[in-house]
Amino acid sequence: LRRGNDLVKNGIHPTTIISGYRTALKAAVSYLKKQMVMNVSELNDDHLIQAAKTSMSSKIIGKESDFFARLAVDAVKSVKMKSSAADVAGAGATADAPGAGAGAG
Repeated sequence: LRRGNDLVKNGIHPTTIISGYRTALKAAVSYLKKQMVMNVSELNDDHLIQAAKTSMSSKIIGKESDFFARLAVDAVKSVKMKSSAADVAGAGATADAPGAGAGAG
């Protein structure tokens, strides 16, 4: 933002600056999608356990982090997801698990 303010002081119109920021945002998101995203099928249990341990890292779990990480990974893997075109866009997924049908819950 400081750089944007400098551009305004140099006579560049704010809408031009915003347009540049939007272009940079689109380029950054495109790069992240192409270079930084990993397909879930490429992840093994070690990756998932490490992610679970990281997200649950606290003094409360402490020495039991291996147990709880494995428990979380097993629980997540027990629910099979059906993906659709909407899922790719971030709209959600439907669970294909026992009791996950109509009237469940």
